[in-house]
This record gives sequence, C-alpha cells and structure tokens, in this order.
Amino acid sequence: MDPLSPEFRRLLKGAHPGLRDVDIDRLEELTARRFQMPPEERSGELAYERSEHARIIDRQISELKQARMPHFDRIAREYAAMRRAEASIPEVPKMTIRPKR
Repeated sequence: MDPLSPEFRRLLKGAHPGLRDVDIDRLEELTARRFQMPPEERSGELAYERSEHARIIDRQISELKQARMPHFDRIAREYAAMRRAEASIPEVPKMTIRPKR
C-alpha cells in the first residue's frame, strides 16, 4: 500500500478543519495493518466472516473516519477523478524536432 500523497492530505485537511497529520498517519497505519493481514483473516464480505482482529481494525478505521474525516470517501472519489483526468491529458513532448530548411 502506498502512503497518501501530500496533495490528497492537503485536500483532506481542506475538507476537515482541524484535521491533523497525526490523524491521517493513524488512518494510514490502521489501513496498512489491515492489508498486511493474511488473506484468510481479512476476507469475507460480512463482518462475522472476518477474524476478530480484522473486525477490530475495521471498526477503528470507521470510527476514525466518522469522528475526524466524515467526508473522506467524497474526497477520495474527487481525488481519483482528478488523477484520471490528469492521466487522460496527452503529454506534451519535451523536445520538438523541426525540419531542416
């Protein structure tokens, strides 16, 4: 899992006044721990199918988002849309070749 980009952190802070880097760091830590779990522990669409440890981490992530970042999902969608739009713009060549006169 890649760390959250500085741009995404800035957008989160803009949408959540008072949000601190320590809160975002905590979310990253919990998310990383969740994805480092063995697949059999983290799998399962329903909460009761996941391990107790996975459910605890999921609950902590949910509580953190609700308390400190209630607009996280909207910001994540907007950021992903911005990245897709940027990727669809063709890159300007860095060098121009002019024909000889």
